[in-house]
This record gives sequence, C-alpha cells and structure tokens, in this order.
Amino acid sequence: MNIQFRLTPIEELFFYDDRPGWPATFFGRLKLSGELDRELAELAHQSVIQRHPLAAANIRAVRPKQLWWNRVDTVDTFRWAAARTDESWAPMSGIDLRHDAPLRVWCFSNSQGSNIVFQVHHAAFDGLGAFQLLTDWLTVYHRLVNGKKTGGRALRQYDSELLNIRCRPSQSTREQIRLLPGQWKSARAAFQFFNRKAIPLASCESRDPDCAVQCTQPSVITRKLTPAETLQFREVARTNRSTANDLLARDLFVTIRRWFESNDASIQGSHVRIMIPVNERTLRHRRLPACNHCTMINLDRSLPQIEDSQELLGDIHQEMSVIKKWQLSLNFWRTLSFSRWLPGGLSRRTKTSECMATTVLTNLGDLLTRARLPQSDGKLVSGNVCVEDFELVVPLRPGTAAGFAVFYYQDRLCISMHYQNDVMSVQQAEAFADLFLQQLRETCREGNVSSYDRQALRKSAA
Repeated sequence: MNIQFRLTPIEELFFYDDRPGWPATFFGRLKLSGELDRELAELAHQSVIQRHPLAAANIRAVRPKQLWWNRVDTVDTFRWAAARTDESWAPMSGIDLRHDAPLRVWCFSNSQGSNIVFQVHHAAFDGLGAFQLLTDWLTVYHRLVNGKKTGGRALRQYDSELLNIRCRPSQSTREQIRLLPGQWKSARAAFQFFNRKAIPLASCESRDPDCAVQCTQPSVITRKLTPAETLQFREVARTNRSTANDLLARDLFVTIRRWFESNDASIQGSHVRIMIPVNERTLRHRRLPACNHCTMINLDRSLPQIEDSQELLGDIHQEMSVIKKWQLSLNFWRTLSFSRWLPGGLSRRTKTSECMATTVLTNLGDLLTRARLPQSDGKLVSGNVCVEDFELVVPLRPGTAAGFAVFYYQDRLCISMHYQNDVMSVQQAEAFADLFLQQLRETCREGNVSSYDRQALRKSAA
C-alpha cells in the first residue's frame, strides 16, 4: 500500500524544528497491572499502523519546497523488553523522519506488571492523535485477548481520504465572510508576539541545539488532585463563568510569578508567555485517522498583570472567548502557509535558539470518554491488563525549560511536567510542580466566587 500525502505547513514546521538537542517528539507512558502477551501485543501494534497511514510513513522530498509522507509497508517500530520497573522509559533519541516512521512503541513486561511507552513525532501527530494510536492499541489488544467475547462498541472506523483535509479550516464561504470583521485581532496578536520577549523559567543556554541530547530518558514529574478536589475545581470554573482551561492558565501564570519571587530570579524578558495547542477537530473529522490537526495560540502577561488573580482570570476568559468567537486560532495555519513561500521558507523560522515561550500547557481532557474499553473501579481494562496510571510528556523547545500536559483519569486532574534537567535540578522541578499543585488546591478551596455563586454551588451540590 503506497499512500502519499504532502506535508501541511504545521507538519513541515515540526519537521524542520526537529534538532538533535531539541527532538520534536513526545511520549506517552501507560503503567499496567498484569503481564502483556507478547504475540498479541505485536499483532495489536501491526493493526494500529495499518489503521493509521501516517504511523508507518517517512518523509521524502519531491522538490526543494515539497515534502511528502511516503507510506512504507515494512517498518520496525515495536520493541519488547522483559524487564519492567516503575521507571521504565524509552530512550530520548530522536526520530529521523527521512528514514524512520514517526511512531515507536516499547513494551516492558513481566509477571510484576507492564509499561507501554509510545514515542511519536510531532510532525505527524498532536496529543489527541497520539492518544488515538494509544487507545486503538489497547482496544485491539483487548479484542485479541477476549476474542468473540469482547462485547462493547466496535472499533472506530477511519477514512484515510480525510487526511487530505487535515490542517485545513473547515469553513464555508458564508462563515469566512462572517468572521472577517474580527481577523484584525490576529494581526495585533502577531505584532505583540514579535515585539515582546518571553521570560524563560530558567536559563537554557547550556544546550547546543545541534548536539544530541545527553539524558537517557525524559525527566517527568506527575502531580494529581483528588477526585473531590477535581470536582470542586470544575465547579469553581463553572461558578466563575469560565472554563477549566481558563483556570489552569490563570493558576499557571500565578505559579510562575510566585516561582520567580521565591527564587529571586533574574527576569530576562518582558512577558510570561504560555503556548497552548488548540484541537481543531469537528464532527467533520470524526473518522479522521491519527494526525497533527492542531493550531497554537499564545497567552502573554507581564508580571504586574498577574498580581490580581481574579482580574487575571477575567482577562484570560475574555481573550479566549474572542479567539473562539472569531476562530482566530486558525490563522496560525494561514500564517505558516504564507511563511512557507517566503525566502528561506519554514526552515528559516526554526533556526532561532531564543526563548519563544515561557512554558507549554496542553489539556487532553477526560481520557476515558475517548476509549472504547470496559472499566474496573474507574480504570481502563484491556484484555488481561488494567491501566493503573498514565503520563504524557510534551516536547520542549529552545528556551522553554518546562512544559505541562493536563488530563483527567479516574476522576482526577493529572499534571505531567516535563522539564529540562540540565537547567532545572530535580529539587527545583519538584518544587515548581508542588507550587503549581498548591495553587490549584487554593483555587479549589477559595474559589474566588461571589455570594450569589456560592448559593448556586450549594444548590447544585444539594
């Protein structure tokens, strides 16, 4: 099967932005109770790469400015290891898409339990695309173990032809005309982006972008709210007439400010900048195979703007509402399409090593709602194994010392912090993660809600 697709601008950006010192790859790790069946695990893997064309493709250049995904029938992307510990990870080596497929899977399994580690290249998949691969893998494995006794919903069906519309705005002509009056706001945002300097969490000058990363595995710290705190966090968002994403961004801004104050940090830059991926899938894309179908937005705030946390929350909610109303996030794709034809193309945009974002914050939502698997005590069950825990590791770029992936599992809000261990020590990273968790818990306890909203909260609890 020889399926070919031309790279979209965002795929091309991540392809060029992949450097030895800053691999444009990210990881997902599942901790399982139970021992995987090796033969069935390999069959599940083969099924997944057949269902998702980009999982078994590499990149070839047709012309100097034209890069294409080239589907290959034989790929070696599955690794098996009998040894398993709680810290079993995949190595931090990059993926060269000129020769390798953008997916690698490691299985660490023995009688004590199992770990599955997915490594994916960001040029091919975004976070939700990677989770499609992961949940399909678990679902196929579950069906192989149980055979005809599987029950439940059938496997989701995908249409490979929909890959031709990935990373394209799904707007009618009438919709585009309706959105025209608000597009000037994107021009203002672009002007601000290039005229403001992001403040780094820590100096990242120690890593040469052209030298391979030295650490053998990702440096990850995970923190979680309790189910009760998670419910309260969501209620606080509702009673403040905002969203959980608004609260997360506000609390991360406040955490960064407190971090600078407690560490007496030397501020190098003008604004704290949080880069946020935005999922652009709609009902039109419900049969879209795993791919990268996200855009990016940036939230910038100066340190004085972070002092009043309640005012900050209102400002973030208003900004996010404007972005959604006018669909301004889609202009990220349009900007990349325009940049593709400028001198030097998109490869020129990736040559900088300066800090473009203080941190990254991505929210994958409730993972259980997307998995077609049975549950036991709120945990996903796949055949003879049970998913006890999950971690997601976002990629880091030059100047960005740490990034955060947020998701819900077992009714708990979970935060995976990936940090650059050559500029942040383990103690510093744990202190930052604890400070973020503390800020989230303060939000859960205090809420910053009016008396009217407290009455509404009591009524909803009753």
